Amino acid sequence: MTSIDNDDKLFSTLVCGETNETSQLSAILKNMSIPIDHYFNLILSYRDANIDSKDMTFLGPFCGRALLEASLTVLLGRIDPFRILVISKFQSSQSYDLHKRNEIAIAWNKDILTDNKPNPKIWTDPLKIEQISRSLFSPYVDEIFWKPSATQLIDLLGTLPEVPTILSIVKETEPENFIKKIKGIATSVYSTLSKGTHAEFVVPIHSVCDQTTINDKFDQLLKVIVCLAMASHFIETAQSRLSFERSFELAKKIQEKIPC
Repeated sequence: MTSIDNDDKLFSTLVCGETNETSQLSAILKNMSIPIDHYFNLILSYRDANIDSKDMTFLGPFCGRALLEASLTVLLGRIDPFRILVISKFQSSQSYDLHKRNEIAIAWNKDILTDNKPNPKIWTDPLKIEQISRSLFSPYVDEIFWKPSATQLIDLLGTLPEVPTILSIVKETEPENFIKKIKGIATSVYSTLSKGTHAEFVVPIHSVCDQTTINDKFDQLLKVIVCLAMASHFIETAQSRLSFERSFELAKKIQEKIPC
């Protein structure tokens, strides 16, 4: 993925990064960029005041959740490529069965969230390697990757005269609380959008998933993704990194498309 300024690819460029490599990981990121851009642009259209409210109510939650899941899967893959490279190998196999649940797939409660609880003795309590979660929001990934990258991002944003509202989460949060805040918002958004995605309601769905509620969740999920993506480009070992100048410019352009 080389440098692009196509407005239709702003979001995926920030999330997936850019590279001239022709590796298997680069191919996966390119593949993932397609649905990310599609769902992002659908969300833009759903935010249009003239759109049929039924489309917002019935299709908005699905697109929002799909964008959240795809974006966080990409960020996990850029930080820890092994996980999605393994999935790619399984899904490319001739024996891969579309009709069966595949346990190797990315799971929200296992690969994004984590069962690991905050532990003040995180580096002193003896654990087996399989007990150490590598999920996106695990305390270990937070300590090694997110806190240092959030510190650098917050410091740089503090030198700027103006910061886009879409970066408000990182601007208003201390590095040690960055992932805690992000995780809390992402979990809430995921839960709400899931209720609108599945046939969960027996009451009129528009009374719960109205335009105001869905737009609010759109704003929250876009802030979560943009802030995480910005921070990810400060992780030294992450793949397809962007410079701060490039990622910040993308964030500003995204902000122009989505008043938050």
